[in-house]
Parts: sequence; structure tokens; C-alpha cells
Amino acid sequence: MKSERLTLLLAPRDKRAIAAKAKRAGVSASEYVRRAVEAYDLENIDERDVPEDVLALLKELARTTERTEKALKGAEEASRLYREHFAHRDEFREAMRRELLESGERWPWPIPAAGRLGSE
Repeated sequence: MKSERLTLLLAPRDKRAIAAKAKRAGVSASEYVRRAVEAYDLENIDERDVPEDVLALLKELARTTERTEKALKGAEEASRLYREHFAHRDEFREAMRRELLESGERWPWPIPAAGRLGSE
């Protein structure tokens, strides 16, 4: 029993084409669309069944996806290197602060208090 409704937005030209094909098949437009959906097997589609312009777009999409994935991997690696590079920055700054304080020398700039090194 049919109890669910699916609303599709179509160009007027496409709606007329579906209605004409359904009429030739002797069924309603809804039944025609249901049958077409059941008959359409996306997993086993042959490239010969795909219009050339759509096939060209799909191939370009595949190339773009490959380039995007490569760029993302590069960005992930750069991010990892950045985190690794700065992982010990605060410990290094604290060690330098202690070394400057322990040297007893006078410096022309103030030495920040402990814990305030990362907020300059």
C-alpha cells in the first residue's frame, strides 16, 4: 500500500518529458518514476550509458578529489610538524628565564615572571 509522498522539483521540460513517457507506457507519472528507480542500478552502470558531458564531469571530479586528498595529507603533515616543533616551546622559555635569572647579569629588558612567557 502506498502511503508516503516524495516531492521532486523538476524543470517544466523534464516534467513534460516524464509525463509523455509515462503516457506512452500506459502508466501514471508516479508509476513510471517508481519503475525507473527500481530499474536503475547505479552500482552496475556502464560508462556507455552515461552522457559524455556527465562522464567528463565525473572524471574531473575524480581528479579534483585526488588533488584535494593529496593537499589534505600535506596539510595534516604540516600540522603535525608544527605541533611537534612547538611542543616544548614553553619548557624551553622557562629554562631560558631561569638561566637569565641565575646568571645575575643585568638585562636591558624585564624578564617575565614564570607562567607569563606564552602570553606576550
